[in-house]
Amino acid sequence: MLYSHICFGLASLASFAVAQLSNAATYTNPILNGVGADPWVIKDGNTYYMTYTTSTNITILKSNSLTDWNNADAALAFNPP
Repeated sequence: MLYSHICFGLASLASFAVAQLSNAATYTNPILNGVGADPWVIKDGNTYYMTYTTSTNITILKSNSLTDWNNADAALAFNPP
């Protein structure tokens, strides 16, 4: 009897985990269109920051979502003279 309860519990847990995975958000690479080289991402609290370089500057992006960089706030960090 105990064995059947354990098996039922494990089966329930496994089906719950599969259901949670099927509800997970998906995204497509690249996560940001038309970026430069050397991407770098860091998280501070609930905010993500990403920086990358181009042939003319270094840009910093700020987003609350790790997968939605196309709508992120952008700031120019370095623009050589």
